[in-house]
Amino acid sequence: MPLVYAGVPVAAASVCVGVISEIIVCHYINQAYSPDQAYSPDLVASRITCIRCLNIWRVIVAGACFAVICASFTVRFGVSWVAVPPTVAAVFLIILSSVDLKVYRLPDVIVAAATAASFLAILVSAVALKSAQAVHIPFIVALAYGSIFWIMYAINPRGIGFGDVKLAPMLGSHIGWISATAHEGLTSAVTLVLQSLLFSSAIGLIMGIVVIGLRRIGYNVLPDPKFLPDPKLNISVGDSSELGGNSELDGSKSDGSSESTDSCEIGDSELGDTRKKQLASTAFPFGPALAAGTLVTVLFS
Repeated sequence: MPLVYAGVPVAAASVCVGVISEIIVCHYINQAYSPDQAYSPDLVASRITCIRCLNIWRVIVAGACFAVICASFTVRFGVSWVAVPPTVAAVFLIILSSVDLKVYRLPDVIVAAATAASFLAILVSAVALKSAQAVHIPFIVALAYGSIFWIMYAINPRGIGFGDVKLAPMLGSHIGWISATAHEGLTSAVTLVLQSLLFSSAIGLIMGIVVIGLRRIGYNVLPDPKFLPDPKLNISVGDSSELGGNSELDGSKSDGSSESTDSCEIGDSELGDTRKKQLASTAFPFGPALAAGTLVTVLFS
C-alpha cells in the first residue's frame, strides 16, 4: 500500500513532465522553423500553433522516462534528501533533451533555470542532511566539469556545441553531489567525472551509429541537421550543393529575393562566422548523450 501511495504522485508528476516538455518542444519547433523551410510532414503539421502540435507519443515517452528515473532513484537512494537534486536534474534534462533532439538547441533560458534549480536543490538538501561537504564539493566539481568542456570547445569548436559547454556545470554539480553524499567525497569525484565522460561518449557513439544507419536507409529518426534553419539569422544551415540542389533551399535569402547561390551565403563576416559554428556537420545533438551519461553515473557508480 505505501508503494501505491508513492506511485500516485510520481505518476502525476510524470504526466506533468511529459506535457510541459512537449509544450516547450513545440514552442521551439515553431520558433525555429519557418513555413517555407519544410523538412518533414511532422514539422509541417506542427507549425500551426503550440497546442495543435502536441504529440501524444512524445508526451508518453517523456513521462515514462521520468517515471523510470524516479523509480530508479528510489531504489538507489531510498526516499531521502539524497535523491532530491538528481530528481530535479532529471526534470530539466528530459526537457532539454527533448528540445535538443528536435531543433538541435539547448536554450539558454532552460539551461540557466536548470542550473539555478539544481544548485538550490543541492543547497536545501545539504542543509537538511547537515553536510558541509555536500555544499562545496558540488560547486568545485561543477567548475571543474565546466572547465573540461570549455577546453574541449576551445580546442575543437566543431566537436562540441557551446550549449553543451553551458550545460556542463549543471551536470558536474550533480556528479559532485553524489560524490559528497554517496561516495568518499572529493577523492571519488575524479573517478565519477571520468565515468560520466565515458558513459556519455559511449551513448553518443551508439546514438550516432544508429541515427546515421537509419538515415542511410531513408528513415530520419532525427531531423537532418543540413535542413535545420538558423533561428537567429533566419537562414537555413547547410550548403545547397550538398543537398543535391534542393529547390526549396537554392537561392533563397532572408529578404525574400532569389539568386543562384549558396543558401547560407551572407555578406556580413560576423554572420558568416556564426554560421560556421552551427551544428550542420554533426549527425545528432550530443546534449541527450551528456544527460544520459550523467544520470547513469549517478545511478550506477
